[in-house]
Amino acid sequence: MSNDAMYLINIFRRLVNEKYNNPDHTSSSNENEAENEPPGQEIGPGDVYLGYPFLHEGQQEHIQTDLPAIDAQYFQQEVKNNGGVLLDMFNSNTIYLCDKYEMDEKVSKHMTQTGAYSLIQELNETNPIYVQQHLNKSVEQVTSLLNDLLERQCLTNIQVQQMSVQRSIVQMDYLYFLPDAHQKNIPFQPVMICCLGPTIGISRYMNRRLQPIYDQVTHSTTFFKESNAVRALENYAKQGYLQSNTLFATLHVNDLCTILPHEQLIKALQRFLNDYVPDGQIQGVTIHTIIELIRYVLQNQYFIFKNKVYRQVKGCGSGQPLNHLLANIYMFYWQEDLVKILVNKNEIFGRCLDEMFLTWNKSKRELQSLIKRMIHKKYPKLSITSSIGKNINYLDVKISYINSHLRSTINHDHDIEPRGLPYISDHPPRMYSTLIQACLIRAALICSKESDFDNERRDIEVIFIKNGYSIEYIREHINQFFQCFHVFNWRSDFNENVYDKMRQDIIEYDQQRQEMKIQQRQKEQNELICYMITDLDGEELYDFQQDIKPIQEDYLKTERQFSNMKYEVIHRPKYPSNTK
Repeated sequence: MSNDAMYLINIFRRLVNEKYNNPDHTSSSNENEAENEPPGQEIGPGDVYLGYPFLHEGQQEHIQTDLPAIDAQYFQQEVKNNGGVLLDMFNSNTIYLCDKYEMDEKVSKHMTQTGAYSLIQELNETNPIYVQQHLNKSVEQVTSLLNDLLERQCLTNIQVQQMSVQRSIVQMDYLYFLPDAHQKNIPFQPVMICCLGPTIGISRYMNRRLQPIYDQVTHSTTFFKESNAVRALENYAKQGYLQSNTLFATLHVNDLCTILPHEQLIKALQRFLNDYVPDGQIQGVTIHTIIELIRYVLQNQYFIFKNKVYRQVKGCGSGQPLNHLLANIYMFYWQEDLVKILVNKNEIFGRCLDEMFLTWNKSKRELQSLIKRMIHKKYPKLSITSSIGKNINYLDVKISYINSHLRSTINHDHDIEPRGLPYISDHPPRMYSTLIQACLIRAALICSKESDFDNERRDIEVIFIKNGYSIEYIREHINQFFQCFHVFNWRSDFNENVYDKMRQDIIEYDQQRQEMKIQQRQKEQNELICYMITDLDGEELYDFQQDIKPIQEDYLKTERQFSNMKYEVIHRPKYPSNTK
């Protein structure tokens, strides 16, 4: 890394120390963490409250409750003494309590069924420096690979710098599992922490170069969230395609990111690059070099789980930047024939990673037969759960077409809500100050009728009240939401016409926001990005990201060497002490 870059990074570090008294990774410590217990399954101080197990530090100023806080460690110990475990839930703001036996059984089932993990070494007192030696070797191999590509003029000096890692901050990836209440029988989903791994630089760089190409190619069949399906359906109905016999269908690909062999992913990627990179290179990096680097990342996914070192031999770890991209490229070709059939029939098809939504105007049996043929033709080992009908759930939306009335409402999981705060997929984690507005925006995007939106608004109030928030705080944020979208007398003048106008404004706002994200990814394709890892999270991380913008702008405007450079601050999860 250049001296100029290090100079600017040091300014950022000083800002962290002065304002937050919370240094970045260079002085972070995990000495008090238990070696054998995945940090993702620990509940930190201040996280568990009697009756309110979802509250976190930073929320308490708005909480009005006479119930005393329980010491989190004591509570966890009591649960543990009774053979239980207390876990965060996957993609949820709720905590899950279960027997340790249930967790172990479901985790073992996942590892056996997917065959995605190969045991390499058990860690014990006979090999106390195994991880250190492994990391030394891994960093040396990455350095050797990049230097070799540099010598062969396959990469430039700047590209090598972007993909290199510093041994002093490298730690081994680690795996833990979280219960997923959104799936039947509550399976446990793997969560891989990779942000300090030896190949993270390659993964980030390759993802930044490839993702914009994927965005451009697949925009017509990509759903970013459930409200995209609602919008597509409303347009489908306006065009006269929605009939009395129209069926809705959802397809869920089970274990998508851990079931596909690496060669299948590489084969799909090779085809994609040949199809959509006509000159055979991206910013001077040839398709051959791209494949070589990504194959290296896939084949060197080492991690720690339960004090054992494993290698992931299928799919890609959930924390790897390349994870969703590679899975999406594979599914892009998997769905190819199905999309052609549906498009020729003027039907809807959209996919959000492993969740597909489509419409069908023939018999249910014909659709079931088509899906079976697709699975058998493409990859028989792919496990797909399908649902077909006139009343269906897709992600967080409930869709129905009954008696010529199309209706879309939020699909609430009443086993979770109102026990926990709502989870919004595109809302930053632990950003509780904007969660009410995010809930209302989601409601407007999904609910086509004013009465359904108003019911949802009331439900939001109830959920936040039951989670300990004061009614004054809730009403303040609801008022801010309406004012933001130019509805100033919502208590007295809110009707179907006012709602339709507000909803259209929110739809346009959401579309603009999504377009900005895509444009930002396109811009980053040409930028040099330096990453600063910090322990800050949630509101503090957001505040710090805003604080450094003026510093970046000042230097980027005045210093030519910073003209295409960007500094991105990202959260550093807690690592067990046996990962370094």
